[in-house]
Amino acid sequence: MVEYDFDENELNRAAINIDAALNAEPPLLEVADALPDNQIMREVMLFMDQTNRSPGKEKGRTGDKGVIPSISDKPLPVWFRRSSVTDLKGQITKDANPMTSTFVVDVQVQSVAGEPKGYIVIAVHDAIPGDPAE
Repeated sequence: MVEYDFDENELNRAAINIDAALNAEPPLLEVADALPDNQIMREVMLFMDQTNRSPGKEKGRTGDKGVIPSISDKPLPVWFRRSSVTDLKGQITKDANPMTSTFVVDVQVQSVAGEPKGYIVIAVHDAIPGDPAE
């Protein structure tokens, strides 16, 4: 067991330094709710912000962008894990308009320093068609 003995001045100085580190731009301390790199999120809602008719890419530049509100409000690049059995982007674009529909997907969140930078769709569970009048 380790025991520390601090006086009031040391505790006050530590509290001031911690507050300064948390409020610094950029933050000097990592926030506890930051996402770990390459976290898998299951059954989240994906809204496509931009897409094209070309096959889904697994890596490199992509024209597909989407928003997953439970992760980030910003449109981020979307890649699709390739499988010999399923065409994940085809499941999204096949029956429903991808720009007005909601998709329930499993994604691997690509993060840098805890900030999401893109999504890799690894499974499509459902496509919920949106109202075409919207």
